[in-house]
Amino acid sequence: MSLDVIKYPKLNFPDYEFRMETVNGAPCIFDITRKKFFVLTPEEWVRQHVIHFLNKHLGYSTAIISTEYGLKYNFLQKRSDIIIYNKEASPFILVECKAAEVKITAKAVEQAAVYNKIIQAAYILVTNGLVHLIFKLENNQYKQIESLPSYHEL
Repeated sequence: MSLDVIKYPKLNFPDYEFRMETVNGAPCIFDITRKKFFVLTPEEWVRQHVIHFLNKHLGYSTAIISTEYGLKYNFLQKRSDIIIYNKEASPFILVECKAAEVKITAKAVEQAAVYNKIIQAAYILVTNGLVHLIFKLENNQYKQIESLPSYHEL
């Protein structure tokens, strides 16, 4: 399958130059945090846009962005999509990515909030690349806000 013929949805992020290549016949995209190519799934397309946005527009270094972070919840092994750490090396932003065709519902937000019971980040971003819902944790309550803080605002 040629990368030229694959159509990826335009997401609500700035345009980025992604490194892509075909590996074993599958389209792959380079992850700047894990420093290797991954099979390009619809969710990975969204995840890579989020990573580039956090890095290039909000100033978060790739060194403090963790991708596919493993965690246990109710004895089940789960994975959060992205965690960004603050200057004290504590989880600061939890990101839950969905494919563009997946509607962001209360269930998706609840999934991120459940993960955050373990991670305890100050912010949660739930996105399908088209819709971005951002929440700040204050006094054990989630308050929806318009945007995430940049690294320089920490």
